Amino acid sequence: MTRIHLDFSNQQARGRACKTYSCELTDEHGVDRAIEAIGFEATLAQALEAVRVGGSVSTVGVYAQPVTLQLQTLWQKAVTLSWGFVPVDHMPELMKLIQNGKINTRFLMTHRAPLNDIVKGYDIFGNKKDSCLKWVVTPYER
Repeated sequence: MTRIHLDFSNQQARGRACKTYSCELTDEHGVDRAIEAIGFEATLAQALEAVRVGGSVSTVGVYAQPVTLQLQTLWQKAVTLSWGFVPVDHMPELMKLIQNGKINTRFLMTHRAPLNDIVKGYDIFGNKKDSCLKWVVTPYER
């Protein structure tokens, strides 16, 4: 089985239709699984379109607005949709996996700046500017 990782935050995929791009790479079948981590209706819709018949979508994005789902389409494709927060009892195990290099999270940290720039950080992250996924706050600089 060939594993393909589609990351639509990267430059190669940016601006292309998620469904089109995933179908090109999977001989028109679509991906087995998709993860939506942004929290926008549009990105959830893209993930749902990109999965194959019988595929699954997990969403961990935090939605600020209500989302409309096309249940008839999801039912016809037999898509499994799951969502929720990671249970905190798994956090120590996840932190060890990250610390030991088993899970790479560096690609999520798109922006970094000192505490001095926290207002700027809130603006960029909170308003989804400059393709910001996560803003890492470093110690205050004098």
